[in-house]
Amino acid sequence: MKVRLAMPREAATIAALMRDSFDRATLGLTVYGCSGIARYLETRMRLPAALNDCRHLLGFTAERAAGFAEMRLLADAVCLNYIAVARERRGAREGDRLFLRALELASEDRHAAVVLDVFASNSVSLGWYRKLGFESGRETDWWSLPMGFYRASDGAAGRCQADGLPEAEACERIYGFSRFELSTPRASYRIGRLAGRWFRTADPRLVDDECAIACLALLDPSRKILGLFPPDFDVGNHRDARRLDRSVRMRCGADELRARLAKRIGV
Repeated sequence: MKVRLAMPREAATIAALMRDSFDRATLGLTVYGCSGIARYLETRMRLPAALNDCRHLLGFTAERAAGFAEMRLLADAVCLNYIAVARERRGAREGDRLFLRALELASEDRHAAVVLDVFASNSVSLGWYRKLGFESGRETDWWSLPMGFYRASDGAAGRCQADGLPEAEACERIYGFSRFELSTPRASYRIGRLAGRWFRTADPRLVDDECAIACLALLDPSRKILGLFPPDFDVGNHRDARRLDRSVRMRCGADELRARLAKRIGV
């Protein structure tokens, strides 16, 4: 597999490869399940490299796109956001080749480690990462909570402030996802919207904040809350809440990872 930086005009190819590589339910929990993801990728890849903290890599076999990796550059680590190999190319060490070359193209000397998140239900990927030397760390539970789980008092929505909502509405129409800030007398929350289905939050306080719930219900009562909460989150009286999966943050030394990947592909 030959790997290089993707070009903006290849955004639709990336989106199609991701759709073919992940099941619909999993993809629907990410921006890659949104209708405007190709347009978003094209816009992002046109940014100057110095202002873009992501690198998008495409792998080719016989001039056909067969793999994709998205790497995010952090202060002292590089994060593997996504990696996908075409179904017909799996089992031939192509994932190892793609990962190694993506590291070479995306990481810098300051990146001493590689981090990633993987769903615990994805036993194949979890086993692969462990073989590469990744160690498990923080865990996060992904919850689905219907908007009807809490009955807010009259006027509760009027005690909220939604900052950046007009811009979020425009972003939603173009890309199919958006983000805004929601403030209530109790707390402030960063709210994401995904695929016309989810309000996403990483703050478990929101599920018991009647003002926040009233505001979200006013915006779109048909959506559910996608909560990314610590494993000790108490579902309490929210009887219709459903845990979708658990993600695991994993970490490996960059030099160690490169050496193991090179050994696996015989370099």
